[in-house]
Amino acid sequence: MGFRVGIIRLSALGDVIISAAFLGFLGEVKRAILDAKDSKLESSGNFSCESLQIEWFVDKRFSAILENSPVIDRLHVLDFKGSLKSFSGLLALRKYMKECGKYDIVIDMQGLIKSSLVGKMLDSRTFVGFSWRGARESAASFFYSRRVDISYHANILERNFSLILESLSVLKLDSILKSMDVTFATPDRNALNNELLSFAINLRKNGFSFNLENLDSNLKAKLDSKNFKILFVLEASIKEKIYPANKFIELAKLIQNYKKATFFLAFKDNKDSANFIESNLKNENINCEKLENLSFNELKFALSKMDCVIGGDTGLTYLAWAFGVLTITLYGNKDSKNLQNLDSIESRSQDSNNLENLDSKNTKNIESNLQNNAKISNKNSKKNMRNTHLNRILLGNPYIVSNSNTFEIESIPPQEIFNIFKTQISKKFNLNLSI
Repeated sequence: MGFRVGIIRLSALGDVIISAAFLGFLGEVKRAILDAKDSKLESSGNFSCESLQIEWFVDKRFSAILENSPVIDRLHVLDFKGSLKSFSGLLALRKYMKECGKYDIVIDMQGLIKSSLVGKMLDSRTFVGFSWRGARESAASFFYSRRVDISYHANILERNFSLILESLSVLKLDSILKSMDVTFATPDRNALNNELLSFAINLRKNGFSFNLENLDSNLKAKLDSKNFKILFVLEASIKEKIYPANKFIELAKLIQNYKKATFFLAFKDNKDSANFIESNLKNENINCEKLENLSFNELKFALSKMDCVIGGDTGLTYLAWAFGVLTITLYGNKDSKNLQNLDSIESRSQDSNNLENLDSKNTKNIESNLQNNAKISNKNSKKNMRNTHLNRILLGNPYIVSNSNTFEIESIPPQEIFNIFKTQISKKFNLNLSI
């Protein structure tokens, strides 16, 4: 008997990447299940799963990030925004989801009304998601049959992993974790989960891959430099997360005086900044290459060739981290004064006690309500990411936080970034002061 698992994380780019960081761990679980088929676990009657099939539902705008994953057995690419434009689009979405068949478990890793409603369209034995206080949009928790109670303000990796562990527990796969290649120092559940989390994060790059056959030969040649390769991320979803071109130039000079390197510039629209950086670096006889408007497949390949990536808190920086590349992230976040009583939202916790009494009639017409709910979601649900606690989004890689009183990264001195590079990045490669 095999278990069929559906994962819902529709958007956005960075969030899809961080959620998918646990695919490597799930791949290890799949391997352990296969190894256990002929082991004492199976013969003892305590374990009867023969396989674990992983399927992922994602918006078509971000599907290429997950393509070629060695862990995903089936990738469901949804035109979600297009489906919301008409009632016929919603019906087509509902029809597709119903035709997907029966799932043993569905996991909503997004915590939005739209993602919970999409998951509700699937036929599943168990639908796992965040609790009332844990979901980004609290109302989403009404649709789950199993809820994980973890604060919305907890670290994003801990939150996502809590859903994974809960799902494995529902599938009665706890025993398989003990057979995996990891040693635990304590039987305490919380400590055990922390050790498992570290183990899972270290496997993150195993969940991503790319198609070598579709790569341009010029790109391959450009990335064939034997120098230390550093990528500067020139763009982000908002301007406050973009580091200034003149400071990237200053940073490149500091690094070049420390160790010879080739600098790569990743961008789609910010051509002026890329040209400005390139011309200035080449005038200083510093190797520089532009990587303009690359596809997701090309980006994944390019990142796999990098020794270091430096940029703001954005999707491309997350992807570099996911590929195991040494990354320096520039944050504009500070512990906001506006964030008060983060974990004492008593009314939300009390309301969550009534979830089990939710009448099934209330969910009968969810498809017809999806369009309106999504609009409300986009308009009213925004937990302001500028007010996000820094600890919530840290991924464990080196980082620098702006000392400004406003949300921005442009004030971060290049010297500070260089100091992090010298003390935390160069040690990994045994770089020497001499060029």
